[in-house]
Amino acid sequence: MVNFKVSRGANSLSGNAAAPEVSQDGEYVNKKMLKENEDAVSLKVVALEKLGLTRMTYDCLLPTGAFASLSAVSENTTPTMNTFCFFTLEKHSDVVLKGVRAANFDIALKENEVAIVKDLRINAHLGEDVVHSFLPFVSPGPEKMDILHDIIIEVRPLDNDNRDSESVARATVDAKDIEKTAQTRFEGRFVSIGEVFAFEALGLKARIVETNSLPIEERVGIKYHCFRGIVDVAETTVFYIQTAPRDEEILKVLNARSPPNEEDMFVKNFVHVHTNDEEVFPVHMNVLRPCVALTKFIRSAASQSNVSCSVDIESVIFDRVLLFLTCIRDKEKPPNYDLRLTESLAGAAKALHCAPLLDYCNTRLGSYISRLREYTWEEIMRKNNEEQAVLLVIDYMVLDVKNWLPEHPGGDMIIPAQSLNKDASTHFELYHSSKESFLYLKHFYVGEICEEDRERIPKSDALPSREFLKMLRDYCEDFRIPVESKAKKKQFF
Repeated sequence: MVNFKVSRGANSLSGNAAAPEVSQDGEYVNKKMLKENEDAVSLKVVALEKLGLTRMTYDCLLPTGAFASLSAVSENTTPTMNTFCFFTLEKHSDVVLKGVRAANFDIALKENEVAIVKDLRINAHLGEDVVHSFLPFVSPGPEKMDILHDIIIEVRPLDNDNRDSESVARATVDAKDIEKTAQTRFEGRFVSIGEVFAFEALGLKARIVETNSLPIEERVGIKYHCFRGIVDVAETTVFYIQTAPRDEEILKVLNARSPPNEEDMFVKNFVHVHTNDEEVFPVHMNVLRPCVALTKFIRSAASQSNVSCSVDIESVIFDRVLLFLTCIRDKEKPPNYDLRLTESLAGAAKALHCAPLLDYCNTRLGSYISRLREYTWEEIMRKNNEEQAVLLVIDYMVLDVKNWLPEHPGGDMIIPAQSLNKDASTHFELYHSSKESFLYLKHFYVGEICEEDRERIPKSDALPSREFLKMLRDYCEDFRIPVESKAKKKQFF
């Protein structure tokens, strides 16, 4: 049986319930909204262009109280925040607004209002005469608050939305005029991909297609992504202008500079890695350094163009390998991959001879036994002489270079012939004068010679230089394990 109940409320037929809470301006605000907006500033949006201002060199005007609230001081606040503030919608918007005090322009603005220019009302989906909640925009950090290097802008006629292209006269615009207008309009504010602006003096719409904080030759990180940034005329020197494809017949842009071809940045210092399912990954040589099996290709990429190699790894797995290697390069925590992928990643690590990835996989699988430990001198000699290992000792560090031998620029025989079963520090200094060789030490490192056996290691006739040893120890101190004497260990236990 349906239980019918009479509705009760301020607007119900019975009308005998308590009236809802009302805000100071008479607008109804429910308790849920009040809770959500506890730390936000609620302001009614008004059209800035209706206030009689002639120049639009600002995005929004704020009353004194709201300006103070949206200029929240933080450790990342820039020195210019005393003259303007950056703020954004509390929810559902990527647009960053730049606000100045309305009092600076002798504009009478109510304390619960914010005046916003039409372009940004559209971009942020803000309704005129509608109350919205705003928060101060706090950048993740000064290093993340990127000044844009270049912007790609797509333009089309301002009044061409509802007209047939055949009925519109062909227009010609100089790209230099578009760039000047863009510089004036965007100076000192954030621009985001997808924002659209009206350049009314030129009769154009301008859409932000791409933003870049780095020049093309530096956009080499797999994690590089620039969604928005600040325009600084002194540094944002390049505005690439292109016509919207559907308007190419009716709009011609003169003196337009085309964006650089991204394929050009993958010519040198990149290895084109072909996976076994016919995918190709252009990867910077610095990312691939822990992959000993690819060493000869890495070295070639430093001086040659279009270096390529093949790996017996699926593209999906190799993509995850690259994310891991990028984290290692940037000294960040590796991704927490699902255990179901770990065996596949371990197989990729073995194929690439990538020790850090293999250690990671072993840890994830719960079967990890650290390869970093102390070795006796007898153990080193036994492994080299009887087990066909290739363990080098350099400044008491133990390095497993067996997988390195086929890739060694000096050939696979020189190390076993000259450097085994002795202190190879002098040989390493003699044949590896560049710091590039130091980059591989961490990936070969497996431990240390125990303190009691260090005097037993045969030395070369010529000792390594003090300068070399200092440079070597400074570079390796972050990953070398501490070594204690047996006396200290007994005392500890």
